[in-house]
Amino acid sequence: MSNWVWGGISTILRSFEYFKIFNKEIFYNKISYIWSLGAPIIFLIINDFNERTNMTYEAFSYDVLFYWSYIILITGIQGIGIDLLFMRDQNFLKMYTYITGSKFPIILGRILSQCLFLWVNLILFTVFIGLFQEQPIASLLVTSLLILIPVVIPIYFFIVLIAAMPIRSNSIGPILTFIVLFLVSLIGLKIDTGTVMDYFVYLNDFLNPAQVIVTSAESIHSMLSGAGSILIGFSVLPLAVYLLVGSISCQEMSIISKKGR
Repeated sequence: MSNWVWGGISTILRSFEYFKIFNKEIFYNKISYIWSLGAPIIFLIINDFNERTNMTYEAFSYDVLFYWSYIILITGIQGIGIDLLFMRDQNFLKMYTYITGSKFPIILGRILSQCLFLWVNLILFTVFIGLFQEQPIASLLVTSLLILIPVVIPIYFFIVLIAAMPIRSNSIGPILTFIVLFLVSLIGLKIDTGTVMDYFVYLNDFLNPAQVIVTSAESIHSMLSGAGSILIGFSVLPLAVYLLVGSISCQEMSIISKKGR
């Protein structure tokens, strides 16, 4: 038991060292801000400019969560999935693993660093959209913090699945970006045809991480607003599946470069 405890403490300490290293890289990478902050702000201005003064708070808060789903997924895809592939292709992952003795502290440090970067972007975006649409944002700012551990971390572990695939980082980026946009476009999908197509909606509610983000964040935000319970609509089962798949992916992910193969 004591060995397990000390092993856990050692992993956390080593992860924190990588967390600090990755923070310097992420926050100085200007391209990251374009995808995670610039793109949703531009789309917001184009899409909501004429409705910014007559939007109800309920519609506003749902609008914010919709954009959050994109920011969360694109930040994870770019900063965890693709960056871990890049580290593997350039042999940095192999080098760090030999130094550390395990690849898990590297992965955990990357995930935690992306969570911090994500939270900063969520705060900046939410403040901007609150000013833009003249709406209160206090409960949304609290929600942005509360979703990090129960919602974002399981999804970010799930994204490690990308790095476990035998692909190269320079060939998958555009495809993953398109997938994120497609998943976000399916948020709130409703089909009632009485046919087998209806099952697509159930699969979307369960398997689509963008929908899971909105459903979970909406539930937490409702609790803060006094409008509902945190248990209502909280996607516990999908998040547990994401965490399980992510844990397996961490174990199966190769540290050997696929470059030149």
